[in-house]
Amino acid sequence: MMSKSEYQTSKDLALELNTSEKTVLKYLNILKYEVEDHGAVLDIRHGIGSKLIIQNDKIFQEYLRQFSSQEKGILNNPQTRRSYVLMRLLTNGDYISLYDLADELYISPSLLRNIIRSLKGTAQQYHLHLENSHQNGYRIIGNEIDIRHCLTCECKDDSDMSSVLIGAKFNDSQISSVSSIITKSLQYYGISLTDKGISALALHIMIAINRIETNNTVSLANEFSLLQLKGSPEYFVANRINRDLEKVLDISLPENELLYLTLHINGKQRFYGHQKLQFKASEEDIIFYNRFLRNIYKYSDVDFFEDDELRMTLLNHIIPFRNRVKNNLQIRKSELNNIKNEFPYAYELALYGLSMFSEGQIEPAEISYFALHLELSLEKNRQSEAQYNIGILCQEVDSVYHIASFKLDRDLHDLIRSLSFIRVSDLERIRSASSDTFDLMLNLTDLNIDLPIKTLSISNFITVDEMKMIRSTLTGLSSERKITHLCSPSLFMQLTNCHSKEEAISEMIKQVSKTVLLPADFKNKVLAREKIGPTEFDNQIAIPHPLNTDDVPDFLAIAVLDSPIIWDQKPISLIFMISASSSSTSSWFMEHISKAIQSAPLQQALAKAPDYHTFMRIFMAI
Repeated sequence: MMSKSEYQTSKDLALELNTSEKTVLKYLNILKYEVEDHGAVLDIRHGIGSKLIIQNDKIFQEYLRQFSSQEKGILNNPQTRRSYVLMRLLTNGDYISLYDLADELYISPSLLRNIIRSLKGTAQQYHLHLENSHQNGYRIIGNEIDIRHCLTCECKDDSDMSSVLIGAKFNDSQISSVSSIITKSLQYYGISLTDKGISALALHIMIAINRIETNNTVSLANEFSLLQLKGSPEYFVANRINRDLEKVLDISLPENELLYLTLHINGKQRFYGHQKLQFKASEEDIIFYNRFLRNIYKYSDVDFFEDDELRMTLLNHIIPFRNRVKNNLQIRKSELNNIKNEFPYAYELALYGLSMFSEGQIEPAEISYFALHLELSLEKNRQSEAQYNIGILCQEVDSVYHIASFKLDRDLHDLIRSLSFIRVSDLERIRSASSDTFDLMLNLTDLNIDLPIKTLSISNFITVDEMKMIRSTLTGLSSERKITHLCSPSLFMQLTNCHSKEEAISEMIKQVSKTVLLPADFKNKVLAREKIGPTEFDNQIAIPHPLNTDDVPDFLAIAVLDSPIIWDQKPISLIFMISASSSSTSSWFMEHISKAIQSAPLQQALAKAPDYHTFMRIFMAI
């Protein structure tokens, strides 16, 4: 209203503020009398609208200063408004009236009621309960640690919300002081945290202070593991932070809060160097590491035990991870949440490794961190499984062959089984030879030749771009062989009238059984894998497969659904059912399909393919 020079109707204001016209009229009448004492007049004209006329700018600006920028954000931003309502219900300590809270936000009670309803699922994620009393209003109740966890996780990605949450107690200078105190204390004891970790600790401390002031302290069981924390470097860090808080802000945390802060530091820190690792890794950590890798080997036949670098990074991750799981401090939101779509094979292996936990016990963000460690190891040790026999067609100049063979061996040694020098005079023999003799022929001559073998015409000295083309061609040959081996036209199907995951799996198995000899318990093997975690991905793709491939032939079946179904939580219209006994085949398939998982246009092109050959042409072009 302040930015408008003309009169505004209550209807226009209601649309702008996302509330009812009746609510706007109510607050216009309240505002009319309030601004008269603060250098302004609200001129309300029936049938025309309302206009704010500022008579004394200095007095009016002083009046405006009492409203923080955060409050404006709450009024204008639906997501921040929702977070604010959650925060008030968590921190109020008792029931809060629907109408009082609506007045705080300048919104209608009906809109607020819808916001509160949407918070029920959020509260349940943190084991909290949303209560409603017709006389008293609403409140959220639960364990104090769960309330703290909810506040931290739901506010840490919203700077406006964090400021509102802690703003009543801290100004900007004091907030900066808390972060500085944390950083100096960590450095003093040689413990490393990311910038995000330090920010999270600062928010944790300020939430703790606000909760302590309302007599909501953390209660921790007097367990031996907690008593052991008192001798840890993290506990000394927590005490040093507490001493500095008392000096700078005149605030002191009680003992249980110090132990709780110690747990947070332990769960967020990073470790560097072998000596630090030896100091930290317990027998239970080593057992967990061994069990993690054994589970991967059991279900995928991938052996990571010889990777010493992975051992170091995994143990450094396992130590704080086990602490987070034990104390219900798992990472739920992370920049690595897209790892499942980008590196589906590594994510699959991480799920296998963590299969000692029950379904849903480990957060996807935590699984993603394990997957990233595994992907780095896979990439470092990735080698081509297939190698090829290459013929080099030259004129009668041996030196050209030697230069070409040197460059090919140097740049493509991982793909080459043999290199053979073919003279032009031997062309007739090559034409009549079996296609198994050579996989690829490189033509270094000016002749236009027609051979029953894949042929590339290149220059005598093989340019960088030509070398890339040769590698791409050989890789394509490998993919073509794998896909031809796995998937025949009979395994491409259009499914109709499927309404659930189990129906789709059953129908696919029924169709596959007509071509592939499947064991009687194959469906149970597929559903056992689903229990570890759903095989759904973005862009309506699912990849069901058996948890154990013993006695199961290798195959790839593809199903296009006539209408999407809900798999677990996501809609699915394209299903790849795969069984691959070779880890390299599984890795190859997942690497290819990840491109479709991350590209809606590519997925749509595959889903609209009318037949097997069209589908394969699109798939092979990935």
